[in-house]
Amino acid sequence: KRRWPSASLSMARTAAHLAEAQALLDELADMDLQGAHGPDDWSWVSRPSLALSALRALSPARQRNALRRWLAAFTLLPDSDHWAGWEAMRDAAPDAAPLWRLAGGELHRAGDRLWWLSGAWLEAVEGCFDWPPDSTTLTLPGNGSVSLANRPQGSLEVRYRQGGEAMALPGRGRRDLKRLLNEAAVPGFVRPRLPLLYRNGELVAVANLPQFDAAQVSLVWTPPA
Repeated sequence: KRRWPSASLSMARTAAHLAEAQALLDELADMDLQGAHGPDDWSWVSRPSLALSALRALSPARQRNALRRWLAAFTLLPDSDHWAGWEAMRDAAPDAAPLWRLAGGELHRAGDRLWWLSGAWLEAVEGCFDWPPDSTTLTLPGNGSVSLANRPQGSLEVRYRQGGEAMALPGRGRRDLKRLLNEAAVPGFVRPRLPLLYRNGELVAVANLPQFDAAQVSLVWTPPA
């Protein structure tokens, strides 16, 4: 203050200018994010997501600005020198399934969409669960719950993918489950935790995919929050 008597006033003025500039950046980010929040085919996944094509249409600086705005609600952000993870994800091959690990979780890419995963979604699920005969709802440890609209006769259990599963579909014969999930373009991060319904040891339904419901039971999965 002795050397620069007006230093405090100058710093206050600069801070006000920076605050105004940040407000403008936030406003621009909100505008850019509007086009990326469009509907998707996997609303039941109930995870925050953005359309990658909408972000790609922006300049790199606006991409980072929009992502900073969006990710700030979920995680601590990397500093300006550590955004290579975003560029690698953005530029990966169309059939790749890249992810970007951040302090509070992971950003996954599936098809033309980015998904934010954290908490239970980052924990592996396993096990085989008998469905009580007097219940239409079953809680899955660490993986939400499943319910049946039409409970069939027979012994029921819920399993997860182990590899090599197949199911018989009316009019289509026996089909490999991996091919069916590829056909439906199910996001890769969903597949390991997708509940599978077995009746008397036979795969008869895949949760939330009515086209693969051979027993007409309407298996509905409510994923973890």
